[in-house]
Amino acid sequence: MPEEPKEIVGQHVRDATMGMRVQRLSAISTNSYLRVLRAFVRWLRIPGDGRDGLLPVPMIQAPRLVPRTFTRDELLCLIHFQPTTMTTERIALLVKMYLDTGARAEELLALRRGDVNIDDLLIKISGKGARERMIPFSLPLRADLHRWMAHTPDAPAGEYLFPTPRGHYSYRNALRDFVAMAKSKGITGRRVSLHTLRHSFATLYIANGGDPMRLQRLLGHSTLAMTEKYVSLQTQDLSQVHGRFSPLGSILQGRRGR
Repeated sequence: MPEEPKEIVGQHVRDATMGMRVQRLSAISTNSYLRVLRAFVRWLRIPGDGRDGLLPVPMIQAPRLVPRTFTRDELLCLIHFQPTTMTTERIALLVKMYLDTGARAEELLALRRGDVNIDDLLIKISGKGARERMIPFSLPLRADLHRWMAHTPDAPAGEYLFPTPRGHYSYRNALRDFVAMAKSKGITGRRVSLHTLRHSFATLYIANGGDPMRLQRLLGHSTLAMTEKYVSLQTQDLSQVHGRFSPLGSILQGRRGR
C-alpha cells in the first residue's frame, strides 16, 4: 500500500488479494481482511468505478462446502441410545430435539418450560434478531419431553427446560456430553458436533420430500438462498433414476431413446 492512503488504487487492492492467496489464506480469512480494507476505502471516500462512485474492493468466491451429516445408521444408533443417568437422558433428549426440529443449539438450550406446548405439539423458538417462530414436533418426541418434564412437575413455566445450578445447559457441556454419547456408540471423527445434527435434519427433510420453503421456516433462515444449499446438494433422488435416463447407460444396454 502507498504511504498516503488516499493514493490507493485498484491495483493495490488486486495485489493485496493476490498476496493473501499466495500465502494460502482461506477464502473466509481473505474476505475478512478485504471487508476491513473496503470499510477503510469507503471511509476515505476514494473515488473509483464502483456502484457508489468509490473504489471497489471485491470479495473472492468462497468454495461451496458440503455440509457434514451423519449417516442413517449413525442416526439410528443415536436415536436408540439408552440413557442410564439424568446427564445421559438430558443429552439424549437434546439429540432427538435436534433431529425433530432442526433448531439451532442456542435456541434449544435457551428453551424454557413454558415454550413447550405438549398438547399442541409446538415449541416456541426465540431465534436470531429476536425473531420468534413456532416449530412443530412429533408424537415420539412428545413422549420423551413429557417424561423429562415429569421429573420436576412443580417447576415454573419460566424455568429452563434444561436447567443447571448456574442457569441453563451450556453449549460447551452439551458438546462434551454429545461427543461422549457418540463415542459410546462407536461414532467418532470431526463430524461429531451438535451442528452436524442440524445439517442431518435439513438434508433428510429434503430427501424425504420436504418443501424448501417450509424448511426455511423451520431452520429460521432469513432467505431461501441459505436453505437451497440442502436442495442442490441432495443427490440421492438423482442417483436413483440416473441409471434409467443416462444416455451412456441406455446406449450400452441397448435401450432405445425417446
